[in-house]
Amino acid sequence: MPVEKIVELTWERNRSTDVVEFMLNDEQEIVGRCVHPVDSLHWREFVYCAHVLAVESDRLEYLVCEKDQF
Repeated sequence: MPVEKIVELTWERNRSTDVVEFMLNDEQEIVGRCVHPVDSLHWREFVYCAHVLAVESDRLEYLVCEKDQF
């Protein structure tokens, strides 16, 4: 898949969620992360962020690979 298409897909995913964001690193790998202020991050919020990151990563994987691998 061309880098331009991956950028488009990650941009589409980033604009529909406010906790998870995706980017390409220097090696052209997709990196996902949750954005939340650390000072106010409680255990339940951490678990929620981890869950949302896993769900959104799985969705993006499906868009990029066109099959569910995990």
